[in-house]
Amino acid sequence: MNTDDYNILFHIGYPKAASSFLQTTLFSGSHPHIRPIPSRTVDANHAYAKPGADLLFDNIPEYRPSYYPLFFCPDDTRETILNFIGASNSDRSGFAYVMSNEGWAGHPFSGGVNALEIAQRICSVVPNARILIVVREQRNMLLSSYAHYLSKSHGLASLTKYLEADLSTQIPGHHPGYYCFSYLISKYRELFGEDNVLVMPLEELQRDQPSFTARICEFIDVPVLDLTHVPSENRRDYAEYCAVRMFLYLNILGRSTPANGFIGLKKLRLRNVVVRGLSKLISDRHTRRIIDKDIKVIEATIGHLIRKDNETLQTYVSYDLKSLGYLLG
Repeated sequence: MNTDDYNILFHIGYPKAASSFLQTTLFSGSHPHIRPIPSRTVDANHAYAKPGADLLFDNIPEYRPSYYPLFFCPDDTRETILNFIGASNSDRSGFAYVMSNEGWAGHPFSGGVNALEIAQRICSVVPNARILIVVREQRNMLLSSYAHYLSKSHGLASLTKYLEADLSTQIPGHHPGYYCFSYLISKYRELFGEDNVLVMPLEELQRDQPSFTARICEFIDVPVLDLTHVPSENRRDYAEYCAVRMFLYLNILGRSTPANGFIGLKKLRLRNVVVRGLSKLISDRHTRRIIDKDIKVIEATIGHLIRKDNETLQTYVSYDLKSLGYLLG
């Protein structure tokens, strides 16, 4: 078998841009013509499957899963994919096979430092793949990312510090360039061809779910079905975000993670009780005031970058980005 014979889709993200929705609906196996390719291992930390999420990791089992540039064997990964396709159905015509991992656009905390490496891995495994990229208005996407950094990863940087372009050669960090989507999109268009890369804005999903899923089905040549069901797993609790943001060093009580320099004291129960108590004292009005203020800080910091980049992004999508809230002009 050869990958040229099959309809294979890689959904690469972005994070905070409808990945959970797609993984629990269209890419969950509920569509009779879309087959999710399973991961090699089961991730017990997730309530739902991310199809093929670990297939692009290094092929060295002795090491922690990573994207070290020299430890990948395309032939092994291709064989895994083809073996699943071969075993899944004797008649494989009319089916699309999908893999989905929002981390394949690169992780926002590290400035997407491995995004190009992942793109090249996909191309080396399935050079004729179709690529789905879902973007999101950058200010809201960045705020959601920072909220995750505080609430889930127990980070210690203030928003101002988080926004700094502090991508050192020793330890990768957050970088505003991550939100200039056109650079990564243009690389995928170069590797796979313009017709094989579909870019969709998250805001279209929020505006019209059936239209959003229909466009993806049309892109991968499968029947259009309405499988819309918005999951709640990743809905952000911004009251909790505001509580941690105001009392940042509560995260010293949290988990030991790269986001806090591995100094977390692992007093999770104490941290969570305090954070939940504080969040109940914060009114919806105050929460909105803090969010609006942070959005203004984000725009003041990276607005000049994303305004310019969105002009190029607009040429890659069929939707009016300005009407969807994106900064242009």
